[in-house]
Amino acid sequence: MRMRAKYVQLRHASATGVAQRWYSQYCRDGNWAKVSWKDPGPEEKYQALLALGEQPSLEAVNGIIGSRSWTHLTCDGCSDYVVLAVALGDLEPKTYCSTCLEEAHYILSSLVEKG
Repeated sequence: MRMRAKYVQLRHASATGVAQRWYSQYCRDGNWAKVSWKDPGPEEKYQALLALGEQPSLEAVNGIIGSRSWTHLTCDGCSDYVVLAVALGDLEPKTYCSTCLEEAHYILSSLVEKG
């Protein structure tokens, strides 16, 4: 089978760079955004994220933020958070989890078998 690497890419969840993205999201011109939660606020969470170092674990970052949305991939098929997925497409690739890919393969295989 010929692979078209340009259109199919493997993606991994990552906690690397979350502290910098958190800072960009919640701090403007040195002022931290006011948010609805109280303890800890965005600045305290940022400091906790920095304390994890350059290669933090997914679990540690998720524990500080309280969500997997900053570390995990989101499947464009089922909207689940996943650690490993495949991106399909060139200019605006869509990301799919193994379950969605397996279901799509099953449907396509069934159609091919029927002729």
